[in-house]
Amino acid sequence: MSNKPNSAPHTIGPTDAGQRLDRYLKRVCTNIPFVGLQKAIRMGTVKVNGRKAPPDFRLQVRDVVTLPPSLGHAVPQQTSYTPSKAELAALQKCVVHEDAQLLAFNKPQGLPAQAGGGQVKSLDRLLAAQYGTAHAPKLVHRLDKETTGLILSAKNRTTAAQLSAQWASRSVLKGYLALVLAKKLPAQGALTESIGKRGPVAVIDEQNGDAATTRYINLGEVQTGVWAVLALPYTGRMNQIRVHFAHHGWPLVGDDKYGDFAHTKPMGKQLGTGLALHAWCLQLAHPQTGVELVLTAPLPAAWQPILTSNPELLARATTAWQTCLTDKTG
Repeated sequence: MSNKPNSAPHTIGPTDAGQRLDRYLKRVCTNIPFVGLQKAIRMGTVKVNGRKAPPDFRLQVRDVVTLPPSLGHAVPQQTSYTPSKAELAALQKCVVHEDAQLLAFNKPQGLPAQAGGGQVKSLDRLLAAQYGTAHAPKLVHRLDKETTGLILSAKNRTTAAQLSAQWASRSVLKGYLALVLAKKLPAQGALTESIGKRGPVAVIDEQNGDAATTRYINLGEVQTGVWAVLALPYTGRMNQIRVHFAHHGWPLVGDDKYGDFAHTKPMGKQLGTGLALHAWCLQLAHPQTGVELVLTAPLPAAWQPILTSNPELLARATTAWQTCLTDKTG
């Protein structure tokens, strides 16, 4: 048995507090495959404060994470980012709601929620630069890099824990607007195939995957073979909406990860939307008052030609969303 000491410890600061152990390691150790990190956690060779910890262990300020010798060459990711004044001004323009506990953004396309995989600029790092590491609002959920729309952050640890509990209990109602490619599309439906992971992608896996449910309402054909839908993911699996629709032969416009790439990506360029998936609405209980809070993020400018040629689209989407608010059974 090797007596080689463990690699330099990682001391958790305020910005990383509340993260799962496995997600933290994935974010900071970019040159180690996630499966290798998971195995090290499972084997107990990754230590938190000198003890074995499960993958979903929530890290706290001043916790010390130590990697085993086998991962000793892991390179912690750059943890700071210095944005320009223009980037900070753009961040402020993305704010759609702010109060003493919450800060909600309309995330633009191409901006990762969290740094990783070689990405240096990210929403969480912009927040750290804007508010200071110790006071930066903490993201309570994530969106794919190419997905636009609502993403919520908490201004303190108590609020973050309360919001995380709402997400875990699936009491938050999430409404996405998407454009899908299909010759025909039913008026509505529920996609319920289980979803598993295969490295960086998600797959339909009915035997070993996690239960997943995506309800959708067809808002109409916006041009030949392109349909607008209101999608409601009642679970939060990786790339859930994209995987479910692609599995049924209705890939999202602009999706270069799932579906018919030769068709979806060129259509995204043709329409100018890129990945046509927008986190449009959220309904949740305000963490301080318990009063119902409904947030909405305007669609990106790239969708304007679609809205102009289909002036009733947002009205139909609003009616469908209001119906869903009264029926959260999923």
